[in-house]
Amino acid sequence: FAISFFGTAQNLVISEIHYNPSDAGAVLSDDLEFIEITNTSTNPINITGYSFISGITFVFGSSTSIAAGQSLVLAKNKGVFDAFSGKNASGQYTGSLKNSGEKITFTDALLTTVFEFSYSDISPWPVLADGLGSSLELIDPLNPNLAGSWVSSKLLGGSPGTYSKTQTNVSFPIIVNEILANTLGEEKIELYNSGSTPIDIGYWYMTDDRKTPKKYQFPVNTILAAKEYKVITSLDYSSKFSLSSKGEDIYIFSADATDLTGYSNGFVYTVSNVEQSFGLHTSSDGKLQKFNQTNQTFGSENSAPVVGPLVITDIMYNPGFGLDEFIIIKNTSSQDVNTNSDFLVDNNAIRITGIDYKFDFRNPIIISSGKSIVFTLLDPEVFREKYLLSADVQIIQYTKSLSKSNELIEIQTPIYRDILTNGSFENHFKTIDQVWYYDSSPWPPNADGQGKYLYRNSGFVYANDPAEWTSVDYKLLTANSSLIETTTIELYPTVAKNKIYFTDNNFETYKIHNTLGAKLLSGEAQEFIDITNLEQGNYSVVLSNYSSTKTLRFIKE
Repeated sequence: FAISFFGTAQNLVISEIHYNPSDAGAVLSDDLEFIEITNTSTNPINITGYSFISGITFVFGSSTSIAAGQSLVLAKNKGVFDAFSGKNASGQYTGSLKNSGEKITFTDALLTTVFEFSYSDISPWPVLADGLGSSLELIDPLNPNLAGSWVSSKLLGGSPGTYSKTQTNVSFPIIVNEILANTLGEEKIELYNSGSTPIDIGYWYMTDDRKTPKKYQFPVNTILAAKEYKVITSLDYSSKFSLSSKGEDIYIFSADATDLTGYSNGFVYTVSNVEQSFGLHTSSDGKLQKFNQTNQTFGSENSAPVVGPLVITDIMYNPGFGLDEFIIIKNTSSQDVNTNSDFLVDNNAIRITGIDYKFDFRNPIIISSGKSIVFTLLDPEVFREKYLLSADVQIIQYTKSLSKSNELIEIQTPIYRDILTNGSFENHFKTIDQVWYYDSSPWPPNADGQGKYLYRNSGFVYANDPAEWTSVDYKLLTANSSLIETTTIELYPTVAKNKIYFTDNNFETYKIHNTLGAKLLSGEAQEFIDITNLEQGNYSVVLSNYSSTKTLRFIKE
C-alpha cells in the first residue's frame, strides 16, 4: 500500500492579488480580478472545506488539494478570466476585492484562521497594482502584512497560476519628503536621496494623480547626490499639473527611456493652512509618517510636526472584563478652544474619528486651557460614579466602539468648504492630532484587555509613535494628568549653556526631546539637569508623575 504525506496549512500563502485590474478593450476591469494561493511546501496539501471568509467568499469543495510548489487561482468572473488569460481558474468567488485595500481571511475546514493579512493601494504598497495594469506579487511569504513583501508584477495582468519568489523588488532610496500646496507663491516639492550613492532620476515621472503617472518627466541626467534634498517648484512642472490646496496625490515613478520600471513613492496629503507644508517623519518603529510641519524646511531636515491645541492623551480600547472603553482629549495650549473652531465652516464643528463623534455646532463647548474631556460608551453619570470622577470633569457619550486590534483616531477641525455643482457642499478638515494604535509590540501589549490603558507621555510630541505611549492601570484614572490642572513648576534659565534648574522637584521622571520629537535625555527627578552635551537649539523637557505631567521649553546656547 502507499503512504501519502501531506504538507500543513502553514505552508499556504496568498502569492498574487489582482485587486484593481485595468480595463482591457471591451472587458471590464472588475471581471479580471483574481487571487492566487500557493503551496510552498514539498508535499501536497488537502484544502477540502477551506474557505475565504473576509475580502471574498469561497469554500473549496471535496477532494481539493494543491500539489507541492503549485498554485491555484480563483477569479471573480471565471468565464471572462479564462478566456482573457488562457488559464483555467479553479473557481469563482463571491464579492470583490476592494480597490482601496482590505483584510483577507482564510480558514481551514473547522473555521480556524490559517492566515489573515491586509493589503493597501497607498504607498509604500506598490501603486502600479492600483489600476495601472500590474498585480501584487508576493516575494516574502513570511511577512505578507508588510508592504515591502510585495512587488508590482512586471507583466501587465500579472502571472496567475505561476508563483516565483525570485522576483526582486525595484527599490530606490528616493522619497517625496516635503510639499507645499496651499501657498500664495510657488508650489514646492522636495525629493530626498536617503542613500549613500548618487541616483539618476532622468526619465522618471512625477504626478498629482497616481492613476496617471506620466505627467511631468525629469530631464535626462537629473542626478541626486547621496543625502541630497532636491526642491522642484511649480515653475518646473506647472505645464503638466498643479497641486491642489484641498489635498490630493503626490507621487514619483521610476522610468527609463522606454517605460515605467516598477518603483514608486509618494503619499496622499490633505488640507493645510496657507504656507504650511506637509513633511515626512520617521517614527521609532521605522514607519514614515506625514504631518503638517511647524516650519517649511525645503532643502534641509524636516521640522517638528504641528500638534494640538487639542490632543489625545488616553485610550482604553480593550478594557477587559468589568471595565469600560474611553478616550480623553486635552487642551494643551495656553488659550481656550471653542469646538466650533476659528475656521468654522457652514455650521461645522471639530470631530473625532475612530469614535465617529462630532461636536454639536448648535451648542459649542469651550475647553479651557489645561482642561480635558472624557469620551465613553457609558452614560456619563454612570461612568463618573463608577470611576470616582469629580463633578467638574466633563464626560461625553459616544456610540461607535474602538477596534480591539488597531484604530486610527484623529482630532480634525474644519478649514473651508467647496460648493459642488449640484448645490451641495463638501467640507475640508485639517487633522490637528492623530494616533494609530495597535494591540501588539512595539505598542504596549498589556493595554490589550489586561486592565490597562494607553497613556501619552507628552501632549507636545507627535502622538503617532509607540515610543510616546505607556500603559497605565485603570485605577489611576482619577489621578491621570489629563484630568487635573497643570502643575506650577517652572524651569530656569530658559536660555542655558550647561544646566537647567526647576522651581521645585515635585516630579518623578523627566524626558528631554528635540524639535523632531526624538528623546535625547531621561532620568529621575533631581535638582538640575546637565545639558552640556546637547547641541545648540530648542528643546522641550517633559516632567511626569502619576498625578501630573508638564512640558517646559528651553534653548541650549
